[in-house]
Amino acid sequence: MKIGILTYHAIINDGSVLQTLAISRLVKSRYPEATVEVIDYVPRTLRRFNRRCLFTKRPPFVRLSQLARQRNLQNFLSDEVHLSSEKLIGDSFTEGQEFIRRQLYDLVVVGSDTVFDFRPRNHMPVAPSVYFNPGVVPRIGLSVSADPFRADTVIEEELKGFLRESISGYAAIGFRDKATQNFLEMLDINSETLHFTPDPTLLTDLSDLPINP
Repeated sequence: MKIGILTYHAIINDGSVLQTLAISRLVKSRYPEATVEVIDYVPRTLRRFNRRCLFTKRPPFVRLSQLARQRNLQNFLSDEVHLSSEKLIGDSFTEGQEFIRRQLYDLVVVGSDTVFDFRPRNHMPVAPSVYFNPGVVPRIGLSVSADPFRADTVIEEELKGFLRESISGYAAIGFRDKATQNFLEMLDINSETLHFTPDPTLLTDLSDLPINP
C-alpha cells in the first residue's frame, strides 16, 4: 500500500514542518506495512511567499537568519520525513491532479494545517486547488482547518459548488477547530463523515526530537 500526504511542508514555518512530521508518523503508525511519503507538491504562491521572507530591498538583500532557518527546516525534513521522488512546483489545479495521479497512491491524506482555507492568501493557491480535490484516488482529511472562516462569509455560488463537490468526495474528514466545522456544515457535507481530530502534534510522540534543533 502506498500513501501520500498532502500538506504545507515547504513553507518557512516551524509549526507547519512539525505538523508534517507528526502527521507522517501518525499515518505510519496506523499503516506500519505501507509506504508513507509526503507529496512534494509546492504551490508557486507558497514559493513566492518564502522568497519574500528571504529577500529585502536593503543591503545585504538577504535575511540571513531566515535563510538559515529555511535550510535548517529543509534539512530537518530530509532527515525525518520521506518525500516523494518526484516534485512539482505550480498552482495549476489540473497539473497538480495529474502529478498526484502519476504517483499511483492507494490513499491520499490531506492535512493537517489550514489546507481548507479557500481565500486568496500569501502562501496558498486560490481555489480550485488540489488540497480540496487531489484527484480520483481515495482521500481522507486529517486535522484539516479552514480557520479563520466565519459563518457570515459570503462565497460565490460557483466556488461554493466546487468546494461542496470536492469535499464530498472525501471518505472521511477529521477537522480540528470550530471554524472548520462551521465551514463544512455550511457546505452540507455529510455529518457521518466528519469527526473532530486535534492537531497531529498532540497525537504523536515527538519526545525523541532535540529541544534545540
